Amino acid sequence: MRIDPLEYQRPGTLEEALGLLQADGGATAILGGGTDLVARLKLGILSPKIVVDVTGIPELRTIRQEDGVLAIGAATALRTVELSSEVARAFPALAKAAKSVASFQIRSVGTLAGNICLETMCWFYNQSSQWKTSRPLCYKAGGELCHVVKKPGVCFATYRGDTAVALIALGAEAKIQSQGQERVSPLEDLFTGDGKTPLQLAPGELVTELRIPMPTRASGNAFHKISHREAVDYAQASVAVALRLETGDGRCADARIVLGAVETRPVRAEKAEALLRGQELTADVLAEAADAAVTHARPLKNMTFGSPDYRRKMVQTLGLRALNAALDEARQS
Repeated sequence: MRIDPLEYQRPGTLEEALGLLQADGGATAILGGGTDLVARLKLGILSPKIVVDVTGIPELRTIRQEDGVLAIGAATALRTVELSSEVARAFPALAKAAKSVASFQIRSVGTLAGNICLETMCWFYNQSSQWKTSRPLCYKAGGELCHVVKKPGVCFATYRGDTAVALIALGAEAKIQSQGQERVSPLEDLFTGDGKTPLQLAPGELVTELRIPMPTRASGNAFHKISHREAVDYAQASVAVALRLETGDGRCADARIVLGAVETRPVRAEKAEALLRGQELTADVLAEAADAAVTHARPLKNMTFGSPDYRRKMVQTLGLRALNAALDEARQS
């Protein structure tokens, strides 16, 4: 489908970009790599007046370490994150999550914040305007009813980004800026849990940086994902794990387990995390935690491939793999 005429702006500074986002009262779309945005424009899901390309702003395309934090600019290409020695050394979960996104060509232009801010998806919503005329609109598209669960006033579209799952496990924070204002908050707080409006971003706000605390000794992290095809496809399920061990007896001092593609947002498996803290991480304990993670997964029949039962089973399998990988790294660090 053809894209409606729109105005294209490519500011060279962050101040200029924030001014453009503030000026039109929210009728602006932010363009990074465009791999998600262009598809939505072609389907008629979005019809902005202005597209603001942020890839020409140098400060949004940097990776630097400062004050115990690895800071990654929001417009940094996924391919750059994947190949970064700083990322790979400290955060193999993030490097692997970035590498798992789509294809080489898409990762070369797609941005980190673009993948984080990926829209929720559902086969009743991600369709052309012509296709949608065959039935009443779903709630996310402006109708009254969610066609997946047959409930009014609620949307269960699935969040299927990869890098946010790893970043939340790593305890990352997001720097969010608008004209004259700035806030930094845990990345997990960016997500609302509402499939219709998945992000806590006000008009004029822009995610400008991701800040990840550098790992301490005896720490490890890992990411595992399954998709219908190894390349190109979105996740059917994914799991990221970050562990920190006590330096004395090797028991688990802290654990973060995050599930992807099984809810309207990346979801913390808090029951599984609680089972690990203070425990010696034996094979039985890890298996129990992987089983507990499944209780946080609520996949629905709203994607082309992968039944809900299959995706729940994969949460257990992927979770156990990620737990073992993170534990191996923590014992070696």
